[in-house]
Amino acid sequence: MRCPALFTALAVLLTSSAASTPPQITLTDDLQRQVTLPRLASRIVSLAPSITESLFAIGAGDQVVGVTDYCNYPPEARSLRRVGGMINPSIETIVGLSPDLIVLSMEGNQRQDFATLTHLGIPVFVCNPRNLDGINRSLRQLGSLTGRLREAT
Repeated sequence: MRCPALFTALAVLLTSSAASTPPQITLTDDLQRQVTLPRLASRIVSLAPSITESLFAIGAGDQVVGVTDYCNYPPEARSLRRVGGMINPSIETIVGLSPDLIVLSMEGNQRQDFATLTHLGIPVFVCNPRNLDGINRSLRQLGSLTGRLREAT
């Protein structure tokens, strides 16, 4: 009878499929909101140059699909899809990129754009570091959201 072998094969299959399912991520942003992603972000729109630079610095540049017109560093950011400025982003362009995360800043981005994007059901994470500790925290948060925590740390 081959039942033990069948059970072993089934256990291996179930274990490997459970291990390949990335865990849900919940973090508190700088507006003190809980932001939950069902899995690591893979299609990110950055609505501030400092955020774009930070994402590339931690090795998540290949996960960024859209940036503002003013995101010009690193040079690789210049080839990404432009979504408008910080104060006048194109909501239509952003939605068209099918992001699974939008990261914006409290400085420069408009409250109405934040409200519109949040209302559309796209996870929006707000960064607003005010000192070196805040910058370090923001980098770690971006690392957690993108699967780049080791690099961000």
